[in-house]
Amino acid sequence: MNYTSSSNYYSLNIPDDWTIEEAEATISIYNEKDGFGVINITSYQIPENYFFRAHDELLEFVGGDINNEKLNLCKITDMDVASFEQIVQNTYWLYYIFYRKNKALFVTYNCNIDDMNNEKSLVDSIIGSLQIN
Repeated sequence: MNYTSSSNYYSLNIPDDWTIEEAEATISIYNEKDGFGVINITSYQIPENYFFRAHDELLEFVGGDINNEKLNLCKITDMDVASFEQIVQNTYWLYYIFYRKNKALFVTYNCNIDDMNNEKSLVDSIIGSLQIN
């Protein structure tokens, strides 16, 4: 199913059997019946005079205590994207920041470390379908 945010900032494809919960600028996406983790997406309107760098924002978002070699930076069509993954205690975390035309999306996925590969390809597909409008 194609989902478009209530703010019309972004859209993405979500499997029909996944649940979407909306709260202001944040949504949570998960498979209530057979899932292992949750994807959270928070959208922000960035002021035009703010110099937004996905890399720096991701460092700040995850606390800045990560090694720069672990950050992935790329450009997907005309979106700047930064990503990072880590394991904290027994939880697997995947972080993304997408930026395009003064709109930023902060995306996380987390699950128990024992389940980190169970829905990874599906989560990658969902996040990979994300488009900033």
